[in-house]
Amino acid sequence: MRKLYIIILLLGFALLAGCGHLVGNNPEGVTGGHENGYGSGWGASSSGYYPDAALFGIWNRNDASDILETISFLQDGQYSYQRYENGSLASSGNGAYSVNGSSITIILDGAQRDGSFSINGDVLNLTIDGVTEVWTK
Repeated sequence: MRKLYIIILLLGFALLAGCGHLVGNNPEGVTGGHENGYGSGWGASSSGYYPDAALFGIWNRNDASDILETISFLQDGQYSYQRYENGSLASSGNGAYSVNGSSITIILDGAQRDGSFSINGDVLNLTIDGVTEVWTK
């Protein structure tokens, strides 16, 4: 009886250890770990990893007194964009994004646009197609 108990216990440990590797080499699974840090909660996309939580949320920018733009980066690799002119919604869109280090890839209207970004506190410097925009939270 004791041997059966030990075998069942060892099989249980083996099962738990195997479940820790459900997504490629990312140790996400039963234990909730992640190669980017324990409990990170965001996973891999086809072209990179989603960034740390600093990028997530709503960012705003005003180039003129009557224009407000917002962009929201979500944890699932999706984003949405709105442009308001004189307080009314003038345009909007959404798509997917992924990050690899400080590089960002945005899919906009089916076209891939590559760039880079940096975050310093509540300031996001986003460069797409060679044009840098400053966004704030």
